[in-house]
Amino acid sequence: MRSRFFMRRWLVIAAEAVAVTGAAHAAVFKCKGADGTLVLQDSACGPSTQALHPAAANDGPPVNLSLPLDQRVKNPHDKRRLDAAVHITGLQSGLRKRIEHCQKHAPEQVPVMQSLLDGWRSERAAAIAASERLMEKYLTATERVDALAQFDRALSSPIEMSINSDPAVNANNCKNAALKMRQFMEKRYAGDYTTVVGGR
Repeated sequence: MRSRFFMRRWLVIAAEAVAVTGAAHAAVFKCKGADGTLVLQDSACGPSTQALHPAAANDGPPVNLSLPLDQRVKNPHDKRRLDAAVHITGLQSGLRKRIEHCQKHAPEQVPVMQSLLDGWRSERAAAIAASERLMEKYLTATERVDALAQFDRALSSPIEMSINSDPAVNANNCKNAALKMRQFMEKRYAGDYTTVVGGR
């Protein structure tokens, strides 16, 4: 139920963004960070990142991205896979941001956090790659950024890592970050890894 609600919610937000931004899609760049993480940004890839060409999605014929979003993703199976792809890609992006956040407020916690993220990325490499392909296939660049931003906001509460104006609160959150990351990666959205690589 939560997954379907999340899917409907960000589909609406992304569709509204398309109507507003129009040709701005070309202003979003897909880059690869120094640690191998996918980075979507509104400026050209810098010296510490590598520009990536869109990945080919071997999941049927190309989708016309000029169509309204609800017309691109009609099949319930495709909707489930795309929803799972947003969860997985958003989890990778969100955890990377939290590592950067803790680098400022509790740097001693970062090595453990980075090790957890690297291990998860290695273990789930096929699902992560499939997720990126699905998002490339069904969503415009702006829609991908919007979907990941919404997921990141949802991620802040369960991991208790939302940025706070109080440095002491930030430091305390980072102290327990590794355990919360481990629990989140192992338990939340566990079925998405199978769903996203399921194909047709």
